[in-house]
Amino acid sequence: MLLAFMPMANAQTVTGSVIGTVADPAGAVIADAQVQLINNISRQPREYRTSSSGSFEFGSIIPGIYSLKITQPGFKTYEQQNVTISSQERVDLHTIRLTVGDVSTSIEVQAEAAHVATSSSDRAQNVNLTQIGDTPVRGRDFLAVLKTLPGVQDLGNHDSRGWGGNTPTINGGQMGQVVVLLDGIVSQDSGAPSINGYIAPSVDAVGEVKLLVSNYNAEYGARNGGQLNITIKNGSNQYHGTAYYDWRHETLNANEWFNNKLNVVKPRYRYQNVGGTFGGPLLIPGVRFNKNRDKLFFFFSYDYLANTGVAGPNRYTMPTAMERTGDFSQSVNPNGSPILIRDPNSGAGCSAAGAAGCFPGNTVPASRISSIGLAMLNRFPLPNTTDPTGQRQYNSIFQFTNTQPREDKILRVDYNISQRDTMFVRLLQDYQDQSGFGAILGVRLECTPVASP
Repeated sequence: MLLAFMPMANAQTVTGSVIGTVADPAGAVIADAQVQLINNISRQPREYRTSSSGSFEFGSIIPGIYSLKITQPGFKTYEQQNVTISSQERVDLHTIRLTVGDVSTSIEVQAEAAHVATSSSDRAQNVNLTQIGDTPVRGRDFLAVLKTLPGVQDLGNHDSRGWGGNTPTINGGQMGQVVVLLDGIVSQDSGAPSINGYIAPSVDAVGEVKLLVSNYNAEYGARNGGQLNITIKNGSNQYHGTAYYDWRHETLNANEWFNNKLNVVKPRYRYQNVGGTFGGPLLIPGVRFNKNRDKLFFFFSYDYLANTGVAGPNRYTMPTAMERTGDFSQSVNPNGSPILIRDPNSGAGCSAAGAAGCFPGNTVPASRISSIGLAMLNRFPLPNTTDPTGQRQYNSIFQFTNTQPREDKILRVDYNISQRDTMFVRLLQDYQDQSGFGAILGVRLECTPVASP
């Protein structure tokens, strides 16, 4: 059964590949040359011997920055630094010409012309780790890095990560027609066309963001607005960690002009975001396994967001102090006409002020007011403003608070099985809750384990 499902498992992947050809100065291909591809972070080497046609190919490469090394007796060692491999990318290094000489002498290439994707017709845009770190994001939402890409229109404020954000459009496509993949797996509400997935990793845990914008391969195309793939960071052969505390409060904000005019206080704007990351080699005390720190690695991320927001401003018409006593002599409709109160015991209509069916002076006698109804009426707050347009559409403005705590935990373990095989397991637990005005009842808890060969 596992073998039967293997083709399906390979349908969408987060790994990349590297291909190329080795030749001598005259252009003749070199067979059986040793080619090494070394991960700059984990230092894991991948080795390959060129075929009879001089070609080599490294498949299932975890996204990252690599170094290429080619050795062959009778030729100088060739080394190329900073070979960047993105998810789902097939990097073609084309023909690499070795120089005749002693193998102990090396030629190091520090910078190479930008490679052109000739083995695939899709069009993609990448945001690497450096760009993610350098992009200012107010709410630490990883989706905000899309704003830096050409062809993306994003009107979202990105105050916080996770569910409830705005949907950007890609290359003028239909709003919401973007597929979000987390490590190659779709991570969003499939029942509604929206980009804001429930699972929202911390921006510090994201290693790469890749956006396919057109000419997708056969395994893509569920929606026509773009394919967004998020890759989680992996551990390295050294211990590294980060810690942060992000604080936002309404005292640091300016109030809006109309709020100042209507004496409305600044809306609550409170975010406390604490978290950190830690990763490195996974060592087992007392055993020699992974002593060279090139076999097993881990990466852990924790992010907790406590926020208090507001819904509104909400405008209402509340009963005035005079109306609570039964006096409607000053109450008027939006067009300025008086609000007439009919006496139900008169048997006549109340069509105009002073008519037989109206209460005298448009005031309900205190003896006719129900004590229960008055108690219920007094539960409403008093008016706190006036409609500045003069149309009397409302006399009260209220802003209701709500809280939306969000917690995200990620653990990823990478294992270099051999020079040709590697795998990783990623566990993610994302928690979100809402309480207060406008909250959606219930708590959503998601945990997605992922294993990728």
